Amino acid sequence: MITLLLYSLPRRPVYYTIDDAHTERLQITGQTDEPKQRNKRFLKSTFFGRRWVIGGVRCQEMRVSRRQQLFDAYEADELATVVALAELELESNACDVPVLTRLGAVQSALAQYEIAQQLLERALRVVPETKRHIVLSHLGDLCEHRGDLTTAARYYEDASCLLPDDATYHIYRGAVLARLGHLTEAEAAHRLATNCSEGCIDEAYHNLGLVLRSQRRLSDAQRCFERAIEIDPEYQEAKLALADVLKALHIIDGTNTEQGVGRGAADGADSMDI
Repeated sequence: MITLLLYSLPRRPVYYTIDDAHTERLQITGQTDEPKQRNKRFLKSTFFGRRWVIGGVRCQEMRVSRRQQLFDAYEADELATVVALAELELESNACDVPVLTRLGAVQSALAQYEIAQQLLERALRVVPETKRHIVLSHLGDLCEHRGDLTTAARYYEDASCLLPDDATYHIYRGAVLARLGHLTEAEAAHRLATNCSEGCIDEAYHNLGLVLRSQRRLSDAQRCFERAIEIDPEYQEAKLALADVLKALHIIDGTNTEQGVGRGAADGADSMDI
């Protein structure tokens, strides 16, 4: 509960669309695809009966259905189901990156850290460069689960270097640095996130506000929470944090009025532009 005072993780995006996973599978295994019109849909969608051609032999609908069941189970946090289905999938394609990353993430959640490490490192060796940040992020998650926050921060930094204009991995890194007590570095990471053009910018401002609040820079934190709410008016965590700092500032203002001290001195640091 204490860590929530310093950081909160962003709502993780769905990285792979159906077409992404399908195309990557074809690229890695040298398979060919049937020429047909497809709509991009997220992993919760269905394949609508799509078939693959492998070595000139058409796969059965059951093959596609099993893969979709795996993706659906992953989204539903059905960990044992993911493991059972992923192991079957990997029997026919040991370098299936979307399956490896999901199985690695689930094994990490099940505290099977060595197995998760092997799976994710295998995925990292074969993943296309355009998707490398995804595997690095999963490796960062694994290190977080193991309690190795320093290494987790390094993986998130590597991922952010591949997508520097996406706030996601700057936020992850900032959150881990905050947990380590490296508040100045955490602040810098979250500030990078607020300047990005993609990702959860509202999360970046919220997390930046939390780091500033932990340093008692309440006026700066207030502006961050207000900016987060401006981006997402339904952002309840930011609203609660804003209410907290406003209440604290009101108490401080009342005390300082009696003592003749200005708010700036009570903030504990010089106010700065957000």
